[in-house]
Amino acid sequence: MLLEVTYKYATPVYIKVLTPLHPGVGQTLGSVDLPVQRDTLGYPIIYSSSIKGAIRSAYRKMKSGGNSNNLERKIFGGSEETVEETNQSKFSVLDAYLLTIPTRALNNVYVYLTSDFLIQRLNMYLEIYNILMRKSNYVKPDFSKAEVLASENIGNEFLAESYQIGKNQQDDEILKIKKLLQLEKPLVALKNDLIAKALIDRSLMRIARVKLNDNKTVEAGPWTEEYIPPYSYFITLFLYKDEETMKEIEQLLSLNQSTESKSQKSSTSYQYIFIGGKETTGKGLVKISRFGV
Repeated sequence: MLLEVTYKYATPVYIKVLTPLHPGVGQTLGSVDLPVQRDTLGYPIIYSSSIKGAIRSAYRKMKSGGNSNNLERKIFGGSEETVEETNQSKFSVLDAYLLTIPTRALNNVYVYLTSDFLIQRLNMYLEIYNILMRKSNYVKPDFSKAEVLASENIGNEFLAESYQIGKNQQDDEILKIKKLLQLEKPLVALKNDLIAKALIDRSLMRIARVKLNDNKTVEAGPWTEEYIPPYSYFITLFLYKDEETMKEIEQLLSLNQSTESKSQKSSTSYQYIFIGGKETTGKGLVKISRFGV
């Protein structure tokens, strides 16, 4: 079925990680016992089901009472056992791909790191948005100018104590991403995706843990848990089958408000949600915002 037949509207959205995030996949036999979710190429990812479930919980809280159950089923779909068209969701969330991650830097303490491939994924989602909303918004940095592009000149920087940037070129399209994400540090984009992937892996948090019994002796472990660090940014796309659904979701998450008005937003805004569990220990808090292209 054609995209335009199924969905009529779209909203590009970025997810800012505020506290260490663990969208887990369970225990594995790799070097990390409890890794984060990854795509087929090994990049961190947040599966759409994790995001949509958190948004549905927020919607249920906002719409508690009255005919909220009917509204919830109308937007998010009914029971998985039902296959009638009337129970199908009118709101879809795509998997959230990593766009940039904070990486240790010698001179700037840290910078934001992205790559040619990660920006291509951003443009893939923007292409869907452009089709549905009849726009023409892309981010196209010019890697023919240099192997390393930056939002501003950062000099001869070292990343993650291992990679020397060397010559880099300021690029307006990279600056555009920085402004859209409201980043407070320089954004650096590498053309070499292999190097970028290695630096991303080194920027993830890995924590060793043990379980203690009542006598304060080790009952289980040690094991390692992997986390996506705070100030990482993911990009996703919300799709809607009708305008009413789009307005409901954008109102819920304050996606239809300008940056200036967000400081005065109502108490019914649910931009801040938990993803991945472990919220009782302060993990998994993220902020959802519109990617304002």
